[in-house]
Amino acid sequence: MYLPDSIARCVSALPYEESGIGTSGSKVLCYENMVLKIGTDMADYERSRNILGFLEGKLPAPRIIEAAEENGVSYLLMTRIRGKMACANEYMDNAPALLPLLADAIHMLWNVNTADCPYQNMLESKLAFAKRNVEQGLCSTDDAQPGTYGPNGFADPAELYNWLIANKPTEQRVFSHGDLCLPNVFIDNGKISGFIDLGWAGVTDIYQDIALCYRSLVNNRDGRYGTTHPYFDADALFNLLGIEPDRDKLFYYTMLDELF
Repeated sequence: MYLPDSIARCVSALPYEESGIGTSGSKVLCYENMVLKIGTDMADYERSRNILGFLEGKLPAPRIIEAAEENGVSYLLMTRIRGKMACANEYMDNAPALLPLLADAIHMLWNVNTADCPYQNMLESKLAFAKRNVEQGLCSTDDAQPGTYGPNGFADPAELYNWLIANKPTEQRVFSHGDLCLPNVFIDNGKISGFIDLGWAGVTDIYQDIALCYRSLVNNRDGRYGTTHPYFDADALFNLLGIEPDRDKLFYYTMLDELF
């Protein structure tokens, strides 16, 4: 496998495993202490580089070791976060321990000082990206949340986009991970050890992270990804966050993600 010289010098002949988790389209190689992300989405590459630089010392996240781009391909070599994903069976089978940790993770994100944050990912910006994705036919309906499309849902991504435009909620600004699914949260020794895949991190509404974390929690519990876990009340997450659930915003930000 070809690697730019600056990357090859760091990993040389070290053993690695390729991660098969995620839908970003990038190739992710996991070394003992490093992770190499190889992709062709240059916008994601630039966002990731900038946000990881901003977060250094503010949040447990990968630190950039080396970065390179050649012939339309990006290479981002980062430190590896220790621990296991929050969707690991040992956590999903122990909801009383997992739910407080997920609440801790969300509070950690909200506590990041957003001064000088390089990205303002408020609805105006997100909807502009969504419009581009719809117009370019980039929105998959095959892996959408059940009920999003069809007889009782939206006819297609264009109709969903128009609904999002017509139903924009009031926004409450916080620092957001941007894609707070359980595979992007790591736990080690009973504590949150870090976050990965922060390409869409930045300032946005409080429900961006709540909605995707809640959706991921329910989908993993109910076996959408292959393993069914003992039933637990996912709504307990709201009590741990100290907020009353806003069902309208929960639905809105879940639907918004269908266009990304």
